[in-house]
Amino acid sequence: MTIEEILEIRQLTPAELAEFIKMLRDANKWSQATLAEIARLTERTIQRVENGEPSSLDTKRALARAFGYEDLDVFDKPQHLPNVEKLKAYAAELERTTVVVPITRIGDARTLRTMTEGVESSATEEIGEISDGGREAFASMVDYLRDYNDIRDSYSMSQRLEVDRDIDALLKSISDEGAIVGAGLRRASVRFKSDAPNCEPMVWANIYLVLALNDALPSNIRVPKAFKFA
Repeated sequence: MTIEEILEIRQLTPAELAEFIKMLRDANKWSQATLAEIARLTERTIQRVENGEPSSLDTKRALARAFGYEDLDVFDKPQHLPNVEKLKAYAAELERTTVVVPITRIGDARTLRTMTEGVESSATEEIGEISDGGREAFASMVDYLRDYNDIRDSYSMSQRLEVDRDIDALLKSISDEGAIVGAGLRRASVRFKSDAPNCEPMVWANIYLVLALNDALPSNIRVPKAFKFA
């Protein structure tokens, strides 16, 4: 199910309008009395609206005017809104088919290198409009870490310090482009079709590397529960 399938064109219900008006009022740091004064309504009318009681077209227009909408019928027009039952089904499907992976904001190469060491696979995700320079530095960093992890046992401590310096330089290049790197680890038990029935599952570690604008790095991401191998 996609987000588009969840949405439908309809009017706000009184309960939905109530939540929306409260959200707008809180964003403006207005009391109910202040909103009533600006909208030229009674405070009791504002209370009824925010309690989810039906309101007249004139009341909705007065509220739209108070919040600065050019279209005074904005609260009375059909809009793209979620179907509640479909939204619940979508949430249930997400819980069934995906898991949440916490994302750590990466500030230094050593943290990222040690997170990468020993993982069996990696995945990447880019969020937002990142500059070409930021994307190129991120791609170079991902390739570098994958190559390092393949032969990390052959690296001396001095060589690992050199790896950290190289990765720090790439992280700085990414930062200079207004972006940030995040990383998250997921470990899961996996079985292969060729495994014998009594074979113990293998513990598989995957690292998720996320490139995002400085203010857009998520605290977690959802990923499929099932590992798929090419």
